[in-house]
Amino acid sequence: MSDSALLTVLMQRCLSVAALCLLAQCSTPKGLEMMPTKITRVPVVEQLAHLWRASVGSLARAPVSTTKAVALSAAQRTHAFFAGTTPLPTIETLPPDAPAPGTEAFEALLDAQKLPARSSGKVRLLVDGAEFFPELVREVKNARTSIDSQVFIFDNDDTGVRFADLLREKSRQIPVRVFIDGLGTRTAHKVNPETPPPPGFQPPDFIGDYLVQDSDVKLRVTTNPALLCDHTKLHLIDGRLAYMGGMNIGREYESEWHDLMARVEGPVVLDLANIFQRHWDGESWVRNWTLQNALHRREAAGVSPQQVAGAYPLRVLRTYVAKGRKEIARALRTAVQAARQRVWVHTPYLAEEGMISDFLDAARRGVDVRIILPGANDSGIMNTVNHTSAARLIAAGVKVYGYPGMTHMKVVLCDGWAMFGSANCDTLSLKLNRELNLASSAPPFVQSIQRRVFEADFSLCQRLTQAAAEKKGSTLMGVIGNQL
Repeated sequence: MSDSALLTVLMQRCLSVAALCLLAQCSTPKGLEMMPTKITRVPVVEQLAHLWRASVGSLARAPVSTTKAVALSAAQRTHAFFAGTTPLPTIETLPPDAPAPGTEAFEALLDAQKLPARSSGKVRLLVDGAEFFPELVREVKNARTSIDSQVFIFDNDDTGVRFADLLREKSRQIPVRVFIDGLGTRTAHKVNPETPPPPGFQPPDFIGDYLVQDSDVKLRVTTNPALLCDHTKLHLIDGRLAYMGGMNIGREYESEWHDLMARVEGPVVLDLANIFQRHWDGESWVRNWTLQNALHRREAAGVSPQQVAGAYPLRVLRTYVAKGRKEIARALRTAVQAARQRVWVHTPYLAEEGMISDFLDAARRGVDVRIILPGANDSGIMNTVNHTSAARLIAAGVKVYGYPGMTHMKVVLCDGWAMFGSANCDTLSLKLNRELNLASSAPPFVQSIQRRVFEADFSLCQRLTQAAAEKKGSTLMGVIGNQL
């Protein structure tokens, strides 16, 4: 190995360690933007409490799953230190005549890779908070038997407090369970929305305490073993319908950012309800210490979704390091590698080397590869990383677009197959954090995503040039970003 190559490798290792240190400070790409100004707003005692909950607290509450999560995360990060990047799940090399995404043969290929079997249901897209929040509020108000709500961030701004007040009120009538990520929520409490709050508004210190105060809301907060997060967004109403996608509860999602949620009906709702139940049980120290979660996984109670007219096959995909699940990454890699006509991607964070390589390979095959990124990102570091990735992709013929503002959408369209949900195109979402996506080759599903997401947004976006991307990018930051 030459001296220059050795120096490059050593620098890569040091940057991997630096990335891990940043991850330990704030856990999420959004949190990275806080450093060094905003993170200093968090008192030292509160930071120590974060670390306690994320380490000792996790081990005390869930010793088995915490140990597995820590071990698997450590293995991934160790590989990243020595090899420069944590590998995505490998898939068998696809032959040139591999079935194209969108065909039944392609779905059979995903089945052969032992991905979860398809269920059935129907999806209606809700673009931006103006479509999602009024409908969610209406369904919560009309709920008759139960409400289960899970988000990565339940903010303490006026939007969060209004929704918390509604859940508190409903909890006096029906069972209400709320599941939030401790690290994501507490970090978000320290970041103000772009727009000012109503006059006189005073946010509660912690929305979790506010939710349970003078109410019957049942609350559980993830303890974030190894500083991993539950990035899932899922709301279940009366065991008959679900909402899932990328939006948290907060003003950014209600009125400031571009984002996507979907109303989901049909038998697939039972699959989603079971995921919520297992996440909920996973934070029960009684069930963990008595090995009930290991010996007897509970099914969701009171869930009886009905068949709906026009239902089609839907596949629920997850990332969950403690269970060794990398289903989202596996399905995505297979679809991109098998694509023959198009690979369209909408993501706020583009920072995973394996996926970037797959996009480059697709472009070299002559596939129409297009990627939409935020024109104004919520994270300064990830904005730099995005432009670093974009410069490489544009050089290979990929069309990269900047959305006018912050887009938080996580959507992929490969030929006639589409996927959306909570997962970004970054290391955390594809390898480490808990994520929840939905995918299908059904024409109504694919056509809706094509029309309402991509075609609508291409008309609003400005195409990025290689010179502009290189100007805002940084090779060093790209290496760090690949670990986040």
